[in-house]
Amino acid sequence: MTKATISFLLPTRGRPRLAERFLASVISRSDIPSAVEAILYVDEDDPGSLDIRGGALHVVRIVGPKMTMGTYNMACLARASGDIVILGNDDMVVRTQGWDSKIRQMDEALPDKIYLAYPDDCLKGRRLSTFPILSRRTCELLTEPFPTL
Repeated sequence: MTKATISFLLPTRGRPRLAERFLASVISRSDIPSAVEAILYVDEDDPGSLDIRGGALHVVRIVGPKMTMGTYNMACLARASGDIVILGNDDMVVRTQGWDSKIRQMDEALPDKIYLAYPDDCLKGRRLSTFPILSRRTCELLTEPFPTL
């Protein structure tokens, strides 16, 4: 299996404890936490979120003005280095041990690296694709995968 890197795009506002809980769950259930990063976008007028800690997880922090969700995600994508991109929310909790290996296996099984996948959020299941998972190649082909309007 390849060691594809994974980037979580994580705009957050006013919920630093939830964001830290999410980041801790990413680390604790990851097989290779050193191959995972979180790209946080924090509004400049949200001082409580400026010091969010990622523990052992590599965190890239972007601080800027309030924008649309698509613009937040595009700003995070521009700073992400992962081969696989996942949109996250600060209130998520990862519950699957080895989640990152499962995603890498899926990525490896698709040789053209063009896909949109999503996890079972244990709420909506197959009825709604939440927390999209895209390859870097898919993002590049779409040019602007997260519309900024």
